[in-house]
Amino acid sequence: MLKAAALSGLTGMARAPGRVNLIGEHIDYAGGHVLPVAIDRGVGVAVRRSHGDTFHLLAPDIAEDMLVFLPEAAKPPGAAAFLWVLAEHLDAAPMDVFVHGDLPIGMGLASSAAYCVALAMAMEALNESSSSLTKLELAHLCMEVEREATGVGCGLMDPYAAILGRQGYALLLDCSEETHREVPLDLGDAWLLVVDSAKPRLLAESGYNERRREVAELVEAVRRRVGAFARLWELPVEKLEAVRGDLTPVLQRRLRHLLSEEPRVMSFVEALEATDLKRMGELLVESHLSLRDDYEVSCAELDFLVDELRKLRGVVGARLLGGGFGGSVLALVSQSEAEGIAQEISDHYYQRFALTARCLVVTSGEGAEAGRG
Repeated sequence: MLKAAALSGLTGMARAPGRVNLIGEHIDYAGGHVLPVAIDRGVGVAVRRSHGDTFHLLAPDIAEDMLVFLPEAAKPPGAAAFLWVLAEHLDAAPMDVFVHGDLPIGMGLASSAAYCVALAMAMEALNESSSSLTKLELAHLCMEVEREATGVGCGLMDPYAAILGRQGYALLLDCSEETHREVPLDLGDAWLLVVDSAKPRLLAESGYNERRREVAELVEAVRRRVGAFARLWELPVEKLEAVRGDLTPVLQRRLRHLLSEEPRVMSFVEALEATDLKRMGELLVESHLSLRDDYEVSCAELDFLVDELRKLRGVVGARLLGGGFGGSVLALVSQSEAEGIAQEISDHYYQRFALTARCLVVTSGEGAEAGRG
């Protein structure tokens, strides 16, 4: 097997960041607005042409060192699945691939999207004579690759933020128009603290895909009643009220979350532009309650973390981060209190669940970059 020390001659290189979504959870695939921030941690990929007829993946951070044969009857597991799918999409020749990074896996920081973006950009850098994709085309490609590799019906937000994010800014991403505007990320004396519940979750096996199916069913029910429309939020209130009676109680709750989360995103942007930390904190908590009660993607561990964090001095607000069903909580905390908050919430969490909560302060970072060695 290939060893890291033997990886001389790596010529295609790329790095892509993870992301935190400040607010706007589970409305991206309904065409709503979201507010992701590219962060200062990411995944790096380096590639070189192989002399054999196989792809070779070396990813020491996740203990993967394996050969990938194309074509194969069965998709390989883990990180190799992304390579297997992406190589077919790009009709790539066999290559050696080395993966390394400082972005934690499973914390809801979009590590899969960061890896996929870096891998695709490194492959393109290696084949610099080929026609390159636009940034939006690359984001769509990576979204499709992640769907095929993982079985999760993920949206465009994660690869989009990894590719188009910029240090010092959040992206107000319109998921229907696939455009964005940059919003200066001025948090005053606050930091973004990510607290990992240490509860593993595989989105393909959780309720994530089920929620996507429910939203598709909801949108179709509304269309049957009111006719064609671009987005739910553009419909008059009276039309939405008329359709509620046609929906099951579950779909009524899903609709309530969608209709409340979109204006929360816009209110958060206003608060961010005014550096109104109190209002931002309130909106984070409102978002969590909606995700817990109406969208039903939280769990006992995440609810505990949010509830306990809200009791601590220096915590402005908190909510679950990412798809839910485990993963992490995002908290807005005072810089001067951050260390104490991290220690206290870790202690409380261990006492309750006998699990160790990893705490990570994240800041904004640059979007993906690629080059040749």
